[in-house]
Amino acid sequence: MIRQLIILLSLCLSSVSQSQVSDDFSDGDFTNNPVWIGDAGDFIVNGNNQLQLNAAAAGDSYLATAHNLTQLEDREWRFFLDFGLSPSGSNGGEIYLTALNSDLSSTPDGIYIQIGETGSDDPIRLFERDGGTETEILTSTLGIVASPFEISVKIIHRANGDWELYTDLAGGSAFQLDVTANYPTVILGTHFGPWVQYTSSNTSNYTFDDFYVGPIQVDNTPPNLVEATAVSMNQLEVLFDEGIDQTSGETVANYNVDNGVGNPTNSAQDGVNLALFTLTFAT
Repeated sequence: MIRQLIILLSLCLSSVSQSQVSDDFSDGDFTNNPVWIGDAGDFIVNGNNQLQLNAAAAGDSYLATAHNLTQLEDREWRFFLDFGLSPSGSNGGEIYLTALNSDLSSTPDGIYIQIGETGSDDPIRLFERDGGTETEILTSTLGIVASPFEISVKIIHRANGDWELYTDLAGGSAFQLDVTANYPTVILGTHFGPWVQYTSSNTSNYTFDDFYVGPIQVDNTPPNLVEATAVSMNQLEVLFDEGIDQTSGETVANYNVDNGVGNPTNSAQDGVNLALFTLTFAT
C-alpha cells in the first residue's frame, strides 16, 4: 500500500485565446452567436447539445458561418466529428476551413477537408480548390475514418506555409500530430462550415461539435492528477484529467515518488486512454 505519493510534473498543454468562431451549441441552437446559414431545416441541436443532421430524405445539406478571418497564416481550426456510418463516395462530406461562397453546396473555391471516398483507404484529406481546380495538400494516416467514428480534428496553418493535421481518435482533446505538409495559399475566403451527403439510411448519422476558428491556441495550464493506483509491487497507474502528449507523458523525469522511491524507470501511455500512464519503478 502506498501511503504518500507526490507526482511532480513538467507538462505543458494549451489554454484558450480569443477566437473568431467558437460554437459548442450549449445554448441549444445555431441561429445566434454565431449565426449559421444554409439548410437549417435539415439540422437540430440534439439532447447532448451537439449539432446533428436530421434530414427527411436522402440528399445533401450544409451550414456555414462567416469566419471573419483577415489571414489564414498562424490560424487554427478545430472540431469534433461523430459519423455513425462507414464513409463512402455517397456518404461523407467536407468541412470547409474557408470558402469563397457561403453556399457550400455549390462546390465553392476554398480549403476543405474531405471524409468519404470509394475504397477502404478512408483517410482525412485536405484540399485546396482554386478556380475549380483541386489540389491535395495532405493526407492523414489511412483508415482512420474507414468505419463509424468519433474523432476530434485540429488543423494549424503556419506563416511559413506549413499545414499540420492533429487528431484525437477517441474524440477528446489529446491531439497527436498525424501529418504535415508545406503548401502556401493565396485563398482567404469568407465562410466556414460542414457540407454532407447521405443516403436514406443515414439522414441522422452526422454529428458535429466544438467548432473553433481563430488564432493558434497556446496552453500553459498543466493537467491535474486524478488518481494513482498501485497495480503491482513496482508499478503505478496514474490518471490525469485530460490527455497528455506522448513525449511529455513518457518522460520519466516528470515523475517522482517520495519516501525514497524516486523516478520511475519507464512510463508507458495507454493505447486508448491518452490520460492514463503506467509507471514502472526499480524498487
